[in-house]
Amino acid sequence: MNLLRKLLCCSICTFLCISSSLNAQESQSPELSAALCELACWSGSGRAAQNALLMEKAAYLEAAGEYARAYETLCRISSFSLDAAGRTELLRRKLLLAYEAEDMDSFLSLLDEAAETSFPGLRGLIPEGQPRKKSGDAAMLLSILPGAGFAYSGQWPAAGKDLLVEGSILALGAGCIASGLYLAAFLGGGMLLYETLPRSTEKAIRAASSYNAARIKEFYLPVFESLKQSPKIQEKPMP
Repeated sequence: MNLLRKLLCCSICTFLCISSSLNAQESQSPELSAALCELACWSGSGRAAQNALLMEKAAYLEAAGEYARAYETLCRISSFSLDAAGRTELLRRKLLLAYEAEDMDSFLSLLDEAAETSFPGLRGLIPEGQPRKKSGDAAMLLSILPGAGFAYSGQWPAAGKDLLVEGSILALGAGCIASGLYLAAFLGGGMLLYETLPRSTEKAIRAASSYNAARIKEFYLPVFESLKQSPKIQEKPMP
């Protein structure tokens, strides 16, 4: 049954690849073109053909604004199967897509590799110092106070909403305690706070991470623009 399913899938892939021109159909959506490239990879093409299809799929996903998926597609390409020029171009495109996807950890890791091997000229483009960052631990601790975690991360609308919601819950609990309604304070205010506080804390931590990603993107914008506009900024070819 599994063999029959695989044969059927391969037949469908072959039919789609033959009947569809991946390069000429202007009205075809980028997502569909990317899917057809993926199907063509399943048909058992050679390594060079698969690399070309994955490059093409990444280009379609990039055109559709799916930068994270495009970056993941390029990560499937083995650089050992490429020549020096191919490895350089692959690294350049991965840098651009990681930046666009706001995957700054991957971007910084690739940037070190690029500056040491393919693009030594990048060293002169990196600004001095480091961008200002927010601490996720600080955002977590400050979230004990309603809205403080979001305010620390620069998310003022979310901070106001959190202050209103959690402040109302605390006020409700305090009012119940002052009236001697301890059970109501526990069941009402306590349980509501138990539900809302972990979620707001998690969101405040994510807000701090988003703040850091935005600052890093702004800090390394000159590097991104240089890679985007001039792919030949390297001073020597890859060994």
